[in-house]
Amino acid sequence: MRWFLLAALSAPFVRPAAAADLIVPEPPAPAPIEIMAPINTWSGLYIGGQAGGAFGFDGADTVYNSRPGYPGAFATTPSGNKSSFIGGGHIGYDYQIGNVVIGAVADINKMSGSSERSFSVGGVSFPVKDKIDYMGTVRGRLGYAYDRFLVYGTGGLAYAKRSQSTSFPTTTSGPFTGYNFSEKTDKTDTGYAVGGGIDYLVSRNLSVGLEYLYADLGNNDWSAKATNGAQQVDFTANTNDRTDFHTVWAKMSYRFD
Repeated sequence: MRWFLLAALSAPFVRPAAAADLIVPEPPAPAPIEIMAPINTWSGLYIGGQAGGAFGFDGADTVYNSRPGYPGAFATTPSGNKSSFIGGGHIGYDYQIGNVVIGAVADINKMSGSSERSFSVGGVSFPVKDKIDYMGTVRGRLGYAYDRFLVYGTGGLAYAKRSQSTSFPTTTSGPFTGYNFSEKTDKTDTGYAVGGGIDYLVSRNLSVGLEYLYADLGNNDWSAKATNGAQQVDFTANTNDRTDFHTVWAKMSYRFD
C-alpha cells in the first residue's frame, strides 16, 4: 500500500525523455579551403613581337683593279656608323627544369636603314649604297629563372636579304673619259647572332623583355665592271664588305598554357 501511494504522488513529476533532451555531439567544422597562388612557369609555346634599333653597320670597302697602264687608286669618304629601326615578330618554346630554362626562338624583322659611302677614282666620285631589307634569326636560349624574372643567353643562325648598288658616271675628261658602270645586286647573307636578355612574367600568359644581339653576316663580295664606248672592260671594282651590327629591342610575348 505504501509503494502504491509513493508511485501515485510522484507520477506528475515523471515524464519520458524527449528527443531534445538527448546530447548529440556536433560534427567537426570543415577544414578551411586554402586558395593556392598560381605557380609561375616559363614552360610552353609563345608568340609575340619586338621593336628597337640596329646600329653600327657601315658601307662597303672597295678595291679597284688597275687599268692597263694606269695604277689603280681610290679614296673614300666613310658614312660612319649608321642606325636603323628594326622590328618584327617571333615564335618560341621554353621548357623549365627547376630554375633552369632551355628553349628555342625564331624571329623575322624589317630594317629601315642603309649605309652609303662616296668614292673617288681618278678624280671621279660615285656612291656605293648598302641596304639590309630584312633580317631573321633562329636561336637557342639558356636561362635561369628567379620566379617571375628570367635572365638568359642566346645564340644561333642569322640571315639577311640585302641590296647593294653603285654607279660610275660617264666622264668627259681624265683617264676614265667615256667610262661608266651601274650595278645593283640582291642576295641573302648568312652568319650568326649572339646576345642575351631579361624577361618578366606580367601574368601567367604575358611576358615582356629586353634583348641585345650582335649579328655578324660575314664578308659580302661583289663586283662591278666599267666599260668604255667600245664595251671594253678596263678595270673592275670589287667590294669586300664585312657586315656586322648591334641590335637592342623591347619585346612582348603571349604564352600559351
